[in-house]
Amino acid sequence: MALFFNVEAILHQQYHFILYDMAIHIIAIGFIGTTITLYFPLMLPPIIKKTINFVDFNNIPIILIGVSLCLRGLGDFMLNPNSLFSFSYLQESIWSPLLIAVRYSLGLSGWLVVGAMFVFVGMLHKSMNKAPSLYENE
Repeated sequence: MALFFNVEAILHQQYHFILYDMAIHIIAIGFIGTTITLYFPLMLPPIIKKTINFVDFNNIPIILIGVSLCLRGLGDFMLNPNSLFSFSYLQESIWSPLLIAVRYSLGLSGWLVVGAMFVFVGMLHKSMNKAPSLYENE
């Protein structure tokens, strides 16, 4: 029984930061980012008094956010030296270029979120230019 609690304490220490980091990113980027992406176009027309043509919207920002969260999770588990799925054993071997490629590809998660924001703002701008104003007299 004591061995079980020892193993559990070791695993808890190793994965505490990984799980904390994943939870923060899932809440901040996954939930809040997706909510803004889905509901902001519905809240924007009364504020700016223009209609939005929803035909021009697509799912690319939502897909980019989801892919970035998956890459972040993989990067947390694969690049942490304490993880069971770590690639840190490749550092001193002939496969070190592979490790560098994995680090750079998993490090793209932040840039995918930035790309999703730019795509979303571009879709909003494009859909508002085609739509007529709600209040023609103003």
